[in-house]
Amino acid sequence: MLTNVFGIWFSEVIVNNNLISINYKKMNSIKLDEKIFQQIQKKIKSSSEFSSVEGFVNFVLEEVLKQPKQDTDKKFSKDDDESVKERLKSLGYL
Repeated sequence: MLTNVFGIWFSEVIVNNNLISINYKKMNSIKLDEKIFQQIQKKIKSSSEFSSVEGFVNFVLEEVLKQPKQDTDKKFSKDDDESVKERLKSLGYL
C-alpha cells in the first residue's frame, strides 16, 4: 500500500521505537477519463481499504498483472478443426 507523506508517495513507511523507515517508490502519472476517476472516488469513499484513487488504481493494476498470461495466439490443431466441423455438422449448420 502506498503512503503519502508531505505530498510524496512511499511504498512503505514503518515507525518502530521512534525510528522511521521509509522506502521510496518512483511514481509516474497517467490520465484517466473523468467518469472513471469519479467512479473510483465514489468507490473508495465507501471503502476503508483505499485512501486515494492512486492507491486503488495501483492495487487493481497489480492484481491484473499477477494473473497468468492467456495464450490468445493459440492455433487449432487439425484434430480440433475436425472436431468442430463434426459438431457443427451434427447440429445441422454444415
